[in-house]
Parts: sequence; structure tokens; C-alpha cells
Amino acid sequence: ITENDKRDTRNLRFQRPTIYFKDLFADLDFDFQTPIFQKVYKEWENAVDTFSKEFVVGTTHPVKISVGVGGIHSINKNEIYESNDEYLIVTDDIGAMYPTNIENWKAFRFPEVLGTYTGFKQKRITETKPGLKKTKKGSDEWNSFFQQDLFYKLILNGVSGLLDMEHSWLYNPPGIMKVRCGGQLILLWLIEQCILNGIEVISVNTDGLEARLKKTNLDLYLSLVKKTEQKFNVTFEREFYKKIIYSNVNSYLAVMENGSLKKKGQFVTNPELGSSVDFLVIPKCLEIYFTQGIKPEQVLENPKEYGLHIYDFCASFKVSKDYQVLWNNQRQQRLNRFYVSKNAPYLYKLKSSKSKPDNMLKGWGVQLFNNFEEKEFKDYKIDHSYYLSEINSLISELQRKNQLKLF
Repeated sequence: ITENDKRDTRNLRFQRPTIYFKDLFADLDFDFQTPIFQKVYKEWENAVDTFSKEFVVGTTHPVKISVGVGGIHSINKNEIYESNDEYLIVTDDIGAMYPTNIENWKAFRFPEVLGTYTGFKQKRITETKPGLKKTKKGSDEWNSFFQQDLFYKLILNGVSGLLDMEHSWLYNPPGIMKVRCGGQLILLWLIEQCILNGIEVISVNTDGLEARLKKTNLDLYLSLVKKTEQKFNVTFEREFYKKIIYSNVNSYLAVMENGSLKKKGQFVTNPELGSSVDFLVIPKCLEIYFTQGIKPEQVLENPKEYGLHIYDFCASFKVSKDYQVLWNNQRQQRLNRFYVSKNAPYLYKLKSSKSKPDNMLKGWGVQLFNNFEEKEFKDYKIDHSYYLSEINSLISELQRKNQLKLF
């Protein structure tokens, strides 16, 4: 666009300036109304280069929130919420929060880059996202829209990441800091509006929040979200939950109004490539228990009936080159797949001949399963007691009386 030399442009480098948050927020209007939010905002304004803060808000349902340059999240632990005839559980996320606020606050150094970036953002909003909604999932047309949408998403997220990369010619720390912190302040503004209007916020994370409200207050809540959208030029995307089970804010199982599931952290049963796949039987049993009320004992005793495979009982451990791996008095490779088995040898790692062997799954014998063998489930001799103890421990933590939140 500028006809500048590409090599010279790629070689541009910028120094990180001192970031004064008061200057960063100068053109933003948050007008917090309550002392706790005013105090947090004032401290943030007066900070230089970095900021972090934990604080508690709300009265009928206090929620602890952490904010700062690393992001926003609430501190939830072992909590369960359910909708019923009187109450709703709703979640609202700022759609494309980073791309939207990059455009709103002109976070790039170069207007030409911003113009091209917003062009891709518009294509995604007006072409591929609507295309995915109006076509049948899995069809050739849907797959075409999906690939295009993935391409636009990659550009939007990848380029925004370069704003925070010191070796990139797009490096712009004040710009990305404003986007990162401003998004959190938008959520705090909506949270304060909810609290002022008697609506309980139960969690917040990254770009959205979850709230519990009476059905009679739904129109009020929607008006608060609309007010936030208009004030800050963002759009929220909404879903309703039948039930949500938190181990913590990054580990939860949510049952959507239409019956579909949203899973994160220890509740994930189908990890993405490269993610941990250890003992998937545990999250699968948790899901069946919390969505169908079926006890884990019944699932473990009838694995085929509930769609379980021997791999669901497996984990894999890898040790560094500093260690030897021993199993059944024989040296093994550094990466091993195994399942917990009755009367099986322990799996050890050993740093040197003089050191004491370290049991890699303390107290439990395992069967190596580096090579797949098709058998009847009973012939694998799986030790159900290990899996049952792990599953029941998690269920017990989630259902402690002083933490259970059923409405």
C-alpha cells in the first residue's frame, strides 16, 4: 500500500516505552459508581508498566476477581449451579474481543495495517460466520466456509499477537496493553451494572462472564448488556446453561440449554492434538455422573456399554534423558503408555545407580501398553479401584456441603 521497501519494513524495530496507565485510559469513560470498583480503577490508573489486583465484589453472592496485565478471571472452586423454574444461568462473551478493540482503539502503529486488518475482520463477520450458520454442518459448502473462517481467524489472532512481539515490526506495547486492559475494564463495568441491579455474577474469565438471575429479571439483564455494547462499541454473544460445574474457572463442565456440552480443563474428554490424554476415563465418568446421574462404579463395571475403550484407561509419562525407566526389573524407553492393573509391577524412574527409584504412579502397579492388544475388557485386568478413587475424590470435592451451590 505504501510502496515502502518490504525488507526495510520487516527490519523496523521499536523500543518498549514506559507505560503510564493514566495516559492509556485517558480517552476511555468507565465512570464506575461503587467504591470498590472506583478504588481498583484508580489504582490501575496510577500504575506504571504493570498492574495486578485481587478483590471481592457482590453481597448476596460475593465473587473474588483477579485483574491485571495478565488478564481477568474469577477465583471459583468446587461450585455447582443449576437453572430451574425461577432462575437462569447465562453466559455472555465479547465477540472477537481483541480484533474488535484493536479496531476501536486503533492499536496498530500504521493506519494501512489497521485498514487491512479490519477488512479481514469484516469478511469474517459478514461472510464466513453467517455462512457457517446458514449451511448444514459437514456439507461441502459448510466445509468451504469453515476453511475460510479458520484462515481469517488465523490472520486476526496471529497479527494481533505480533503487537506484543518485540522482534516484529508491528511491535506496539501501548496499543496491545490498552486492548488487553481495556477489555477487562469493559467486563468490570458490566459486572458493576449487574451488581447494582441485583444480578449475581458467578464467574468471569478472559472475555466474558456468567451470571445467575431470576427469569423475571432477564429483560433487565439484557438491557444492561445492550447498554455496555453501545457504550463501548462491542457485541456480546450469549448462551444459556442448564447446569455448570466448576472445579475452577479454567476447568468446568457446562450443560447448554439445548443439551450440548461445553468442557474445559479436567472435564475435557476429547483433547486437541498435542494436549494431555491421560486417564480420559476420569472426565468421561464425571460427565456421565453430572449429566445423567449414573455412578462411576456402574460405568467402570460396564465399560463397553458406556463407549469406553482401553485407551481411556491409559496414561503416558515421559522422563528426561537424566533418568532411566524401570518396569518389571527391566529398562524401558523414556516414553511409556500404561494403565493401572491388578498385581502389576511398579513403574520407576531412576536418576543414577546410587539414587533411590521414584515410583511414577505412587502406590499403584501398571501394565505397559506401548503396543496395542485387542482383548476382552476383563482380560486387561484393569484395577478399577485406582480410577474409582480418583473419580470419587473429584466428585467429593465438588459436592462438599459448604461449597455446593444448587438453586
